[in-house]
Amino acid sequence: MKLIPVLGASALFLCLTSLSTAQTEPREINAFYIGHSLISDIPDMVMALAAAHPDAGAFTFREQNIPGAPLRWQWDEQDRDTEIVEPTYQGLFHVHLPTGEYDTLVLTDSVPRGGPELVAESMDYTNRFAQFAWDANPHTQVVYYESWHCIHTGTEEGCSYDTVSPTRNLPWAKRLLADRPMWVSIVDHVREDNPQSPRATMAPAGTALASLVEAIDNGEVPGFESYTDLFEDDIHLNPYGKYFVACVHFATLYRLSPVGLPHEITNRWGGNYWDTPNWQGQSWSAPDPEAILQMQQIAWTVTANDPEGGIASIPANPDKGVQWVIE
Repeated sequence: MKLIPVLGASALFLCLTSLSTAQTEPREINAFYIGHSLISDIPDMVMALAAAHPDAGAFTFREQNIPGAPLRWQWDEQDRDTEIVEPTYQGLFHVHLPTGEYDTLVLTDSVPRGGPELVAESMDYTNRFAQFAWDANPHTQVVYYESWHCIHTGTEEGCSYDTVSPTRNLPWAKRLLADRPMWVSIVDHVREDNPQSPRATMAPAGTALASLVEAIDNGEVPGFESYTDLFEDDIHLNPYGKYFVACVHFATLYRLSPVGLPHEITNRWGGNYWDTPNWQGQSWSAPDPEAILQMQQIAWTVTANDPEGGIASIPANPDKGVQWVIE
């Protein structure tokens, strides 16, 4: 083993000199996502990437997607006196997780996030959801999705409601890495409170975005001049950014590399992401294949070497379907 800097001088991660898999058959995943607009299109893209990878089994999912909702609101959904109406791919956690049919839970909290009270709240509710899932299926893979703040952070305009976070005055890219210990502390809390359960992991989307921004700033991603080229507004990623984050999720969940997978993918309804107007009339042309390759490589490098990502830490266990061998 050796240590290499994958995010410049700002962070060091353990690099595996050799990483190989041994699996008898493609591993299928049935995931339940809990989050807000920052999960939009991510499971769709993971499903498409899985369908294109020869070593990935089928990816199926439902999501509880409440715009802008913190995990506290997501949890309280079970106590609301509302009629249960579930469109295709949608679902309520207290209806579906108890079936034990879901082997993966991916969840993320709202932003802005920061300061002792909000971090403690995230720890509490992430832990509640994890324990709820493990009560139904003790083998559930629990993954916390590391997110980001709005692109106006560190400017005079700032981010709405961002009043208590100690990192709120930092520029966007620098804040990604400054916020990382906060996200990790949430995952650590779940691990420490549930030592007998499968190790909770993190999909390091924010960390990976920091690495992608560095590559963009160095002129290494054709067609991209600034991190703002990844966004459709001040917080939501456009299809370019979503594709990159989906590569991080794919790598985290399947523990397989997304390098070489197609970018011509469709959403859950079969719709295209490129040259197709969204509900606001915005559209994005297909990216340069070299840019996609750079994104895939960065997503895999960061995720595979991230000690919170779960790849290097997975014990060799044939019952889990995938064994990781470090040489």
